[in-house]
Amino acid sequence: MQNQGFMNGVICHQTLFLFTVDKLTFKTSRTLTGNIIVGVSKGFDKKLQLVGVGYRAAVWLFVNVKVEENIRIIVSGYDKSSIGQFAASIKKWRPPEPYKGKGI
Repeated sequence: MQNQGFMNGVICHQTLFLFTVDKLTFKTSRTLTGNIIVGVSKGFDKKLQLVGVGYRAAVWLFVNVKVEENIRIIVSGYDKSSIGQFAASIKKWRPPEPYKGKGI
């Protein structure tokens, strides 16, 4: 028995799986393939807001960074995982302070 789905212009075939591990592997690979297709065609964005002064960071190779109004950073690119990792590393440097809220 086969189940046929249409995802972002790509036809995916799913056969009857005997084990749940096979289902999970298929669904994970389908989601990762969909993320790659969307990343290449549209791209992904993460928005960060800066509160405070004096921030500096090195930019990774496959990540584009734009600064808007000196308080917003937009991290964009085609690889969803590298964008998320870069944004997380920036947030890790300066977490928001609980009283004044300074940080990223």
